[in-house]
Amino acid sequence: MTAGDDSAAVLGRYTAGAPPGEESVSVELLNFPLQLFAAARERHDELMREFALLALAPDLEADRRALPARLAQLVELLGRRYAAAGVRIDSSRDAAVARGELAMDLTYQVPRSAGAEMASLHDLIVEADAYCRDEQLLTLAPDAEQKSFRDWFLQEFVRQLAGEPPRRWDGPMTASG
Repeated sequence: MTAGDDSAAVLGRYTAGAPPGEESVSVELLNFPLQLFAAARERHDELMREFALLALAPDLEADRRALPARLAQLVELLGRRYAAAGVRIDSSRDAAVARGELAMDLTYQVPRSAGAEMASLHDLIVEADAYCRDEQLLTLAPDAEQKSFRDWFLQEFVRQLAGEPPRRWDGPMTASG
């Protein structure tokens, strides 16, 4: 299954394929856990909505003074920079989720330079998780399965864009919660 157009949803600012003059690389997500993805995506979307709302708040300057400095930076980065990541256009994957299928193989075409961006996104999301765990945000912290899936998902892009072979998902296929 090819999900090339979904790179916009995965990478936020990137569109399908590489920018002109940049090499496009195939990233394979083998045994992609569809139902676990659906649960993780729902939680991720909640977090991104919360950051987007905080970033758009009319009293943002006053709110920023009340927020820890790093959380205010995360609001800016995740609420504005990655706001476009909410676009979902991978209809084959989403149809398989709706049918209740457990797994499928996906291939994304992304620019090689996206590896650094994915590593940065991973670090930002991990930081945001700490604020969720500390109840400084409304969004709940991810459970162990969602965290494991997210780490595998983002790291597969980083690893494969660095020239490493794909690693098959070997964790749970569904969320337990």
